[in-house]
Amino acid sequence: MDIYKILGKRIREERKRLNLTQEELAERVGISPKFLSDIERNRKKASLQTFFKLSQILKLNIENISAKTEKKKYSSKFSWILDNLSQEECEILLKIIKLIQKYKKI
Repeated sequence: MDIYKILGKRIREERKRLNLTQEELAERVGISPKFLSDIERNRKKASLQTFFKLSQILKLNIENISAKTEKKKYSSKFSWILDNLSQEECEILLKIIKLIQKYKKI
C-alpha cells in the first residue's frame, strides 16, 4: 500500500477522533482545507514539513503507522488460514506460536 495513502487515512481518522474539522486542522497547520482534503484522499502529496506539523498536532507517531498497516495485512491472511484449518490444526498452531514467543525472549 502507498505510504501517502496510509498517512492520509491515518490523518483523517485521527482528525475525526479528535472532533476537528478539516478547516480547523488546516488552519492550525497553515494549509488550505482543500489541500488537507487532498492529502487525506491521497490526491496530493504533502511535504515532509507538512506531515511533521500534522503529526505533531494530531499526536501521531508516523514511524508506527506503516507497521500497524502491515500487521493488519497479516491479520487478514492469518484469518483466512485459520478459517481453513481444523480445530486440531488450530490448537497445534497455537502451541507453535506460544513456543516462538517463549524462545524469542531468550
